[in-house]
Amino acid sequence: FLRRAAEGEGDVAARGVTVVWDLTANKGAARDAQVRMQALGILMVYVPEGPFYLGSGGLTAGGFYKYTDGTQHALPYQVTGPGAIPTGRQAGKLWAGTCGAQPEDGGEIPASFPNGYSAFYCMKYQISPEQYARFLNALSKEEADRRYAGAERCAPPRITYSGARPGVVRDEKSATARYSTKPGGPRGGEACFGLSWEDGAAFAAWAGLRPMTELELEKAVRGAREPIPEEVGPSYWGIQTFASNAWDSFKGDPQCERPVTVGNAAGRKFKATHGRGTTALPADWPQADAVGSGMRCTYYTAFQLDLPRARVSDRLLAAVADPQRLFSHRWRGVRKAPKGIGP
Repeated sequence: FLRRAAEGEGDVAARGVTVVWDLTANKGAARDAQVRMQALGILMVYVPEGPFYLGSGGLTAGGFYKYTDGTQHALPYQVTGPGAIPTGRQAGKLWAGTCGAQPEDGGEIPASFPNGYSAFYCMKYQISPEQYARFLNALSKEEADRRYAGAERCAPPRITYSGARPGVVRDEKSATARYSTKPGGPRGGEACFGLSWEDGAAFAAWAGLRPMTELELEKAVRGAREPIPEEVGPSYWGIQTFASNAWDSFKGDPQCERPVTVGNAAGRKFKATHGRGTTALPADWPQADAVGSGMRCTYYTAFQLDLPRARVSDRLLAAVADPQRLFSHRWRGVRKAPKGIGP
């Protein structure tokens, strides 16, 4: 990471940066090999270590809460440190409403699962078309073909992804830069629509990132603030696209975060392994079938209007594994902050 040496705000001009490549880490790479080097910057936001709340009370579907006597669901659960979180219908434990994906009753969220207390870096914006195009151009033709939908078409309400706004297009005549953003391009910070779980996860693995967990997601939006029932973004830390509202839906800007869920065993086995610079997904991640992932902070279009899903604590779709390239599917990754590192 390149970061400020002290707290501050505004643009950073980094000059004279030296990067050391550990050639021994790349099996089969000869010392006299000719390679093409390029830099791809991803803007990250620092989310510091500290306690935070899960759930916000109210009528949120499937929301987290602190179990008491089973007669009310209003008390948010505070995460006060790293380590395992006990779950179940026993006083003081973390539990969730029946409309969503509940964790294990009488079990725990393992200590190896990122519970959000420790510091992490989160992509400020979801993967953009420009970033995804550069990713595709860095891959072999075979890998890029797998990660690009081309003219794939699905039944409504899905879309044709080739050239969809904002999208990535392929120049079949080009021998070098095969992929680029759609002419007329998206606005800065706008996300790439129609990424499957595997598409986004492959980008994250290649970029040295990892998926975010749904516990980290609530901290990424709410921060250390006291929860407000039925609350909807924006992010306390300035992470973008959580400020969902009806106008976003009607103007055709669908939204969907894709965190790892605690609502099933496949998700809870996640151990926060970071990507290793290739498109291979680490074994503890949800794989191509997306089982172990879910959808949070979602909203769609005027034809699929379901605004309650945009609420920070809403978990109705928290364990819905969708491997498809739907128009609403976007992606962002995170990375654990090194020890002793500040903002």
